Amino acid sequence: MGYETARALGWEYWNHGEQLSSTLRARLDGGWKVPRADYDAMREQARRLRRDLAERMREVDFLLTPSAPSEAPAALASTGDPVFNRAWTLLGVPCVTLPRGTGAHGLPLAVQLVGAHESDMQLLGWAEWVAKNSEPGS
Repeated sequence: MGYETARALGWEYWNHGEQLSSTLRARLDGGWKVPRADYDAMREQARRLRRDLAERMREVDFLLTPSAPSEAPAALASTGDPVFNRAWTLLGVPCVTLPRGTGAHGLPLAVQLVGAHESDMQLLGWAEWVAKNSEPGS
Protein backbone atom coordinates (compact mmCIF):
# COMPACT_ATOMS: atom_id res chain seq x y z
CA MET A 1 0.00 0.00 0.00
CA GLY A 2 2.84 2.36 0.85
CA TYR A 3 4.54 1.67 -2.47
CA GLU A 4 1.40 2.59 -4.42
CA THR A 5 0.56 5.60 -2.24
CA ALA A 6 4.03 7.05 -2.70
CA ARG A 7 3.81 6.74 -6.47
CA ALA A 8 0.23 8.03 -6.65
CA LEU A 9 1.24 11.13 -4.70
CA GLY A 10 4.72 11.43 -6.21
CA TRP A 11 4.12 14.83 -7.79
CA GLU A 12 2.87 16.27 -4.52
CA TYR A 13 5.69 14.63 -2.59
CA TRP A 14 8.45 15.96 -4.85
CA ASN A 15 6.95 19.38 -5.60
CA HIS A 16 5.10 20.30 -2.40
CA GLY A 17 6.42 17.91 0.24
CA GLU A 18 6.70 20.68 2.82
CA GLN A 19 2.91 21.15 2.66
CA LEU A 20 2.13 17.49 3.46
CA SER A 21 1.21 16.48 6.99
CA SER A 22 3.95 14.77 8.96
CA THR A 23 1.85 11.59 9.06
CA LEU A 24 1.41 11.48 5.28
CA ARG A 25 5.01 12.50 4.65
CA ALA A 26 6.26 9.62 6.86
CA ARG A 27 3.98 7.16 5.02
CA LEU A 28 5.28 8.36 1.65
CA ASP A 29 8.90 8.23 2.84
CA GLY A 30 8.35 4.58 3.74
CA GLY A 31 6.63 3.86 0.44
CA TRP A 32 9.58 5.18 -1.56
CA LYS A 33 11.86 2.71 0.27
CA VAL A 34 9.92 -0.40 -0.84
CA PRO A 35 11.89 -2.18 -3.60
CA ARG A 36 10.00 -3.00 -6.80
CA ALA A 37 10.80 -6.71 -6.35
CA ASP A 38 9.11 -6.71 -2.93
CA TYR A 39 6.09 -4.93 -4.38
CA ASP A 40 5.83 -7.45 -7.24
CA ALA A 41 6.10 -10.37 -4.80
CA MET A 42 3.34 -8.90 -2.65
CA ARG A 43 1.09 -8.43 -5.68
CA GLU A 44 1.57 -12.10 -6.58
CA GLN A 45 0.71 -13.11 -3.03
CA ALA A 46 -2.40 -10.90 -3.19
CA ARG A 47 -3.49 -12.65 -6.41
CA ARG A 48 -3.18 -16.04 -4.67
CA LEU A 49 -5.10 -14.77 -1.65
CA ARG A 50 -7.89 -13.39 -3.88
CA ARG A 51 -8.32 -16.82 -5.47
CA ASP A 52 -8.31 -18.54 -2.06
CA LEU A 53 -10.82 -16.08 -0.61
CA ALA A 54 -13.12 -16.43 -3.62
CA GLU A 55 -13.17 -20.20 -3.12
CA ARG A 56 -13.89 -19.93 0.61
CA MET A 57 -16.59 -17.26 0.17
CA ARG A 58 -18.67 -19.75 -1.85
CA GLU A 59 -19.55 -21.41 1.45
CA VAL A 60 -20.88 -18.31 3.25
CA ASP A 61 -23.07 -15.28 2.59
CA PHE A 62 -20.67 -12.82 4.23
CA LEU A 63 -17.95 -12.56 6.88
CA LEU A 64 -18.56 -10.63 10.08
CA THR A 65 -15.43 -8.89 11.40
CA PRO A 66 -14.54 -6.02 13.70
CA SER A 67 -14.26 -2.78 11.74
CA ALA A 68 -11.51 -1.40 13.97
CA PRO A 69 -9.37 -2.60 16.87
CA SER A 70 -11.08 -0.24 19.30
CA GLU A 71 -13.80 2.34 19.64
CA ALA A 72 -13.76 5.50 17.50
CA PRO A 73 -11.03 8.04 18.28
CA ALA A 74 -11.92 10.86 20.67
CA ALA A 75 -10.42 13.54 18.42
CA LEU A 76 -11.25 14.34 14.82
CA ALA A 77 -7.59 14.32 13.71
CA SER A 78 -8.00 10.75 12.44
CA THR A 79 -10.80 8.40 11.47
CA GLY A 80 -9.08 5.64 13.44
CA ASP A 81 -6.91 2.65 12.68
CA PRO A 82 -7.80 1.15 9.26
CA VAL A 83 -5.94 -2.11 9.92
CA PHE A 84 -9.11 -4.26 9.79
CA ASN A 85 -10.09 -2.83 6.41
CA ARG A 86 -6.78 -2.91 4.55
CA ALA A 87 -6.85 -6.63 3.76
CA TRP A 88 -10.32 -6.39 2.21
CA THR A 89 -9.24 -3.42 0.11
CA LEU A 90 -6.19 -5.34 -1.09
CA LEU A 91 -8.36 -8.35 -1.91
CA GLY A 92 -10.89 -6.21 -3.78
CA VAL A 93 -13.97 -7.29 -1.88
CA PRO A 94 -16.83 -5.08 -0.66
CA CYS A 95 -17.26 -4.12 3.00
CA VAL A 96 -20.04 -2.44 4.92
CA THR A 97 -19.55 -1.02 8.41
CA LEU A 98 -22.48 -0.95 10.81
CA PRO A 99 -22.49 0.89 14.16
CA ARG A 100 -22.92 -1.48 17.08
CA GLY A 101 -22.95 0.17 20.47
CA THR A 102 -20.32 2.11 22.36
CA GLY A 103 -17.00 1.29 23.96
CA ALA A 104 -15.57 1.88 27.43
CA HIS A 105 -15.19 5.62 26.76
CA GLY A 106 -18.69 6.01 25.35
CA LEU A 107 -17.46 6.30 21.76
CA PRO A 108 -18.93 4.31 18.85
CA LEU A 109 -18.04 0.71 18.05
CA ALA A 110 -18.82 -0.98 14.74
CA VAL A 111 -18.81 -4.31 12.95
CA GLN A 112 -17.94 -4.93 9.34
CA LEU A 113 -19.64 -7.24 6.86
CA VAL A 114 -17.37 -8.49 4.08
CA GLY A 115 -18.72 -9.98 0.88
CA ALA A 116 -17.36 -11.93 -2.05
CA HIS A 117 -15.78 -10.17 -5.03
CA GLU A 118 -18.40 -8.25 -7.04
CA SER A 119 -21.17 -9.00 -4.52
CA ASP A 120 -21.73 -5.36 -3.58
CA MET A 121 -25.50 -5.35 -3.98
CA GLN A 122 -25.96 -8.66 -2.17
CA LEU A 123 -23.77 -7.41 0.68
CA LEU A 124 -25.82 -4.23 0.96
CA GLY A 125 -28.91 -6.42 1.24
CA TRP A 126 -27.30 -8.45 4.00
CA ALA A 127 -26.22 -5.27 5.77
CA GLU A 128 -29.79 -4.03 5.72
CA TRP A 129 -30.97 -7.39 7.07
CA VAL A 130 -28.37 -7.36 9.87
CA ALA A 131 -29.23 -3.76 10.80
CA LYS A 132 -32.97 -4.54 10.98
CA ASN A 133 -32.54 -7.82 12.83
CA SER A 134 -29.98 -6.78 15.39
CA GLU A 135 -31.74 -3.73 16.78
CA PRO A 136 -32.69 -3.86 20.45
CA GLY A 137 -35.97 -5.69 20.92
CA SER A 138 -35.92 -7.59 17.64
